[in-house]
Amino acid sequence: MTIEKSRKKNIEELIISDNIETVIFILKKLFHAENVIIWFDNGEYVWSYIQEEKINIQRDLVSKIFGSKITRFIVREDDPVIFKELESMAFHSFDSKVIENILFHTLFLHDTNSIIIECANVSLTSYHFQNSYHDILNIVSLYLSQNIEMISIKELTNYYYIEQKKAYVKQRTILQNDLEQSKDYNVTIFYKPSDILSGDSYSIYQTSNGDILIYLLDAMGHGISPSLTAYTVSAIIQQKIKTNPSFNSLIDSIIDNLQYILTDEEQLTCGFFWFSHDLKQVDYVVAGMYAPLLLDNNKIIPIKSNNIPFMNFTFDYKISTIQINNFQKFFAYTDGLVEDTKDIKFDIKKMLNNDHYCNEVLGKLSTTSLDDDTTIIKFQRKKCLANT
Repeated sequence: MTIEKSRKKNIEELIISDNIETVIFILKKLFHAENVIIWFDNGEYVWSYIQEEKINIQRDLVSKIFGSKITRFIVREDDPVIFKELESMAFHSFDSKVIENILFHTLFLHDTNSIIIECANVSLTSYHFQNSYHDILNIVSLYLSQNIEMISIKELTNYYYIEQKKAYVKQRTILQNDLEQSKDYNVTIFYKPSDILSGDSYSIYQTSNGDILIYLLDAMGHGISPSLTAYTVSAIIQQKIKTNPSFNSLIDSIIDNLQYILTDEEQLTCGFFWFSHDLKQVDYVVAGMYAPLLLDNNKIIPIKSNNIPFMNFTFDYKISTIQINNFQKFFAYTDGLVEDTKDIKFDIKKMLNNDHYCNEVLGKLSTTSLDDDTTIIKFQRKKCLANT
């Protein structure tokens, strides 16, 4: 091989490996996968790229891994448009120009959700890619562009990111804190999505007679779908609290709409807390959340779940009531605080009692990469601040 040819080949492989990283990024988002492997098969051997380094894969190992787990996402009858486009590509080295199908393999390896994508078509005859491996990446790009109406993988990446950013701005507008400028209460809120959009939502409303509603929502999953669920439920609450500010009416309205909001397998973990204007009583609905904490005098009261997580076939609910002697503080959080912070040591009861300690923990969380959306609300009388 001449120096010029060798240089050209190295440049081409660098371009390919760089493009693969972009494709992997997109596919992780689309399939909610922790790992994506793209591998190539030219009929003679199998290879892939890991961190821009080309690696060979033993064919017998590939056969053992996949076996009967192959899933066909595209076949000729399903999408004639994509196959017409594929057949017009310049595959100069094909013994047959007929494209049979493209295979996408989904495989679960231990506890890791992995997507393995074969970037070669399955033909009745064997063939070899000799001129340009770039054609294979075009197949992946074409598949994505046909599904999301984009032409370029980079364009798709930018589009995906920008649209999520726009959605996040809209999502933030639904969050409300009526006590932000309160002279009587202090509210600390920590709200951090694991990615761009959040399946968490919250708000604090004060009604015309002084009652206070605090709620937290945690829609199941990550990405666009749970964020839409959280946004929709929050929009219902926002409208209902304006037109008919009563706790029973609010929960009734949410339950009535769940059959239209949630998918068949989706769950909504949530907590709704309606404090009387004098803070002598709190009515609550807690569905599958970790128990929020209420500090009454010096007694910590866990507000345990009184409902299972809401689903689209939920038609009933239970409201419970706690009588309060001397309200001090209230502390509620979504499960991201507990399940996603193994490297951060903290004490939830101490976060309730000690404001300085609580702020230290929140500071650590704000600079830590989280795998789950996390929301924390701490609500207290201002006269308690001097004691913490």
